[in-house]
Amino acid sequence: MDDTIFQLIPKIIGDVGTVAKTGKNTMQNYAYRKGDEVVAALQPLFAKHGVFLVPEVLEQSFEQVRVGKNETLQFHVMLKAKHTLYASDGSFVAGVTTGEATDSGDKAANKAMTSAVKYFLTETFSIPTVDPKDTEEKNPELTQTEPATPARPKPPITKNLLGTEKWIKWLGGFPNYDKAMTAIKAQYSFPVDDRGPEAFVREFFEARQ
Repeated sequence: MDDTIFQLIPKIIGDVGTVAKTGKNTMQNYAYRKGDEVVAALQPLFAKHGVFLVPEVLEQSFEQVRVGKNETLQFHVMLKAKHTLYASDGSFVAGVTTGEATDSGDKAANKAMTSAVKYFLTETFSIPTVDPKDTEEKNPELTQTEPATPARPKPPITKNLLGTEKWIKWLGGFPNYDKAMTAIKAQYSFPVDDRGPEAFVREFFEARQ
């Protein structure tokens, strides 16, 4: 009689060993485990024990965002995925994880799915890392006694630039009035009301319809 998935998962946990953090995020200065290396560590054990994984995207959202000092336009994807592990006897177990990623090309959805699968496998099979400390322990926010006040981003435009090409180009990156005003309220140091750019922004999007 074949083992059930509930018997096989502990066996795989016992065999898988560690997966090192060989990936490096140079912008935010942290190490991470690559998704393909997690899969590579599990693949021969899945084949040995007759286990396979079937992923399914349950929810997905997509938007264009501007990031960095240069306000580079990128694609941002968030998704929720269900992952089902099957054994040869037909037994199965499922879990749900989320994934999030941005990319300037067409890889945002791929990256988000890779993240969702990686964390499902890492948590389900309790895969340890060879690093003595996890990334979260290096987060400076954890050592602060008071919440840090986030720095206000430098606004891309100011009042005296209303109506200029730079202002219009910046507004063109938003799909509607509400999205634009949300970004303005988050970035501007002056009040956004009847003295600010609200009227001009509304006219801009009404004219674009």
